[in-house]
Amino acid sequence: MPKFFESIRTEVQTIDNEVSTIAQDINSLSSAVAAVSTPISDITKGASLAIATAGVIQTIDNEISSLSEDMNSLSSAIATVDNEISTITEVIKKGTGTEIASNKSLVDAFGVNGTSILTHDHTDGSLMGRLNSAHIEIVILFVIPEAVGSINAHNTAIRTILETQGEVITITQADALTYPDFGSATICVLGTNNGTAWTTANLAHLKTVPSLSILCCDATSAAYMQIGTDGGNAASKTVLNAIGNIEGSILGAGLHDVTGLAVGANTIAAAGTTFSTLDMSDADITEIWYGYESVNANTDVLVGCITKAQPDGSIGIDADGLEVSKTICFYGPAYSCNDLNTLGQAVLKLMIIKIIHATTVGLAVELSGSIGDVETKLFGNMSNRHSNAVPLAAFISGNSGGTGTELPNSKSLYDVQKDLSTAIVTIDNEVSALDDKVEGLSTAIQRKPVAKDWWSAITPVLTITGTSTAKAFPEVTIPSSGGNRLPAGVVIQGAIAMVKFRKIKNTHATKDNALSHVQHLQVRDDGGGSWHNALTLPDGLLDIATATVEGGDLWIGNIDLSSSGYVDGADTYEFQIDEAHAEQTNLELRGIQSGIRVYYY
Repeated sequence: MPKFFESIRTEVQTIDNEVSTIAQDINSLSSAVAAVSTPISDITKGASLAIATAGVIQTIDNEISSLSEDMNSLSSAIATVDNEISTITEVIKKGTGTEIASNKSLVDAFGVNGTSILTHDHTDGSLMGRLNSAHIEIVILFVIPEAVGSINAHNTAIRTILETQGEVITITQADALTYPDFGSATICVLGTNNGTAWTTANLAHLKTVPSLSILCCDATSAAYMQIGTDGGNAASKTVLNAIGNIEGSILGAGLHDVTGLAVGANTIAAAGTTFSTLDMSDADITEIWYGYESVNANTDVLVGCITKAQPDGSIGIDADGLEVSKTICFYGPAYSCNDLNTLGQAVLKLMIIKIIHATTVGLAVELSGSIGDVETKLFGNMSNRHSNAVPLAAFISGNSGGTGTELPNSKSLYDVQKDLSTAIVTIDNEVSALDDKVEGLSTAIQRKPVAKDWWSAITPVLTITGTSTAKAFPEVTIPSSGGNRLPAGVVIQGAIAMVKFRKIKNTHATKDNALSHVQHLQVRDDGGGSWHNALTLPDGLLDIATATVEGGDLWIGNIDLSSSGYVDGADTYEFQIDEAHAEQTNLELRGIQSGIRVYYY
């Protein structure tokens, strides 16, 4: 586009210059005409004037012809620009297509057509919404008491809010005990037990994961996380009372289009709603609380937390008197999240944003506080003496002119280094002598083996029928290259097979079910050949009641597959159950993965 406007500017400048020239020529012609009107006394004079006039007229005619050509050029440039503008106008106004390259409207592409307020989150679906919300990839682990497939209305409402802030992985409480990937989550949210009770022992592993900030939506899980004791449920409530310093928090200030709490009473739910309350009054707890149910005290908390990085730079303390390894928050009204109004659910959203930043920005604050104390830790009472006038270099140099005398005997750093060098030589000689002794022992020391697992892709469903037949499980590949490969040159000490599945289902409507006889989990490489037993499955295993669904299991083989070279390095390995046979039709295993664990040094 700019080159077209530059072309127009050039053409207009040329025309302007030529118009000026024509104006000058017209003035000359006017003078000539005036001369003709004056009485001519001399024929020769008249003839000369006529010749001069004819010359001026010819010049004007030439200038007009040149002006016409330039006007044509200008017209052509304007037409080209007009076509470009028409094309762009069509794209902007069209409003159809799947992308801009297919003539989608810019208004549609940016999601700013004015029909609704931009929500600044993932659910907005617009480019502007995503740019405003997704500065990093947020992964939220959502743990609920009930089965994922039977999620209740309140946890559904919580999950909907979580999905505005990032990718949500939902697991049931039983899965939390064996969940292998806590490290990939940005934060964890424990859903409400308003419907299904927690078995808090299922949260034991989650409790010990460091630096994974947690938001609890009921007092049972919050008490297990040691940020208080269960304050009981408050029924038939509509109001959350916010304390004065809420204005200094994101929970009061709000964010973009998300409204925060006002100081005092805030109506956050329909009449008859039940809130979960927390007692954070334990003397050890370094609580921060923002809202209460009816009593303005830390015994009746609706919104509270223990932050890892405290305002004074210390580490937060839980109810056991121990330093917390992460920020843990509580929002009691989320116990009945589906009954909360817009403000009530907005506070939950702000709580999520708060702990996301406790995981990202909060870590930086904690590090900067630690780094700020390094000077004191390194230099002790010298740290408050460093300035432009008395730089650290003066202390290091050890001059005796009034600064740097803290170093022993006013020695410079160079002198201290020489003393150290002498000491290091002595130590080096002693270490060499020890090396000779250690070398004789090194061959007798067995290297500690390292264990590494490789897993297959997930197979959604595997059905074991009432007919005996080999049943294939997903295959496992140990790659020969890439970051997940088996390191080159290692010695394999052992290898075992593993199978895990998320749940088991008996589809028979009237009878209990189980494996009908002894069977074997077997492995071989994908080149064919013989199958090798990895684990014996006894008769009656997987016994399950009529038309029942139960949680899955992890089978770990007890037969070394490396001893006879069955698993010997990078390859693809096939899995099966030989003569897979259920007592009834059918047993279904769901969410199946096969795995191989290799021990090597």
